[in-house]
Amino acid sequence: MNGAAFIPVALNAQPPLSRQQGGRAQAANAWPAMSEWIELVALDELIEGQGMSVKGPDGHVYALFLQGGQVKALDDECCHQGGPLGEGDLDGDGVVSCPWHGWQFKVETGECLDIPGECVRAYPTRVENGKVQVEKL
Repeated sequence: MNGAAFIPVALNAQPPLSRQQGGRAQAANAWPAMSEWIELVALDELIEGQGMSVKGPDGHVYALFLQGGQVKALDDECCHQGGPLGEGDLDGDGVVSCPWHGWQFKVETGECLDIPGECVRAYPTRVENGKVQVEKL
């Protein structure tokens, strides 16, 4: 075969599934979807160590936090009974407490500290031209 290697290819082959995210199986080597960034507020509207609930142009409400000069974003709705996380108290370790019943979440990851396995969605953030943006997942 003139030094060429023959590599068999299975028809209808699917990439292996690696994990669950948002209720959909994700392929381990699938091409990532194009990112959509949503502009929410001016960076100077955020106050260090505090949260803010912000309704995006997509109608979704996000909880924004400024901690250590970094913007963090979560779904605003607590997974317990829907309390507004953007109105909760943020401690110095990056944990927000829901103002309704005190459930605690890491603003970096959305992980719930009260009930293992519970969480709220965390969103990647960036600042462009002084405006806070979140990546729509």
